[in-house]
Amino acid sequence: MSDRDQAPRLGRDEPPQVVLELRLYVNAASPESLLVERNLRALCDEAGLRYTVEIVDVTEDPEAAERDRIVLTPTLIRLTPPEMRVAGDLSDTEAALDGLGLRVWGQLREHHQAPPAGA
Repeated sequence: MSDRDQAPRLGRDEPPQVVLELRLYVNAASPESLLVERNLRALCDEAGLRYTVEIVDVTEDPEAAERDRIVLTPTLIRLTPPEMRVAGDLSDTEAALDGLGLRVWGQLREHHQAPPAGA
């Protein structure tokens, strides 16, 4: 096994490399779509979260929206279990953090702990 194939080792004081997976459904024709993307990134960055976000335009991929039962845009889905959803532009930071269970992720990251299963 080469050095490249080995998983990085964490020091005692380093937080675990847990990445939150998110999917954001938008209608790209709507001006609100840019606002919600900006709000999402600011929310995650401010909370100190490591995350990936997949942006899905419902006009380009209606099958994905149907598969995830999206009835309005914008809708954000936290894919990291348990799945949670929030609809709206995410301008209410406190409601978005609570609605997606993200507050616990940010707090646990500060204490260098992996979120518990189901959080």
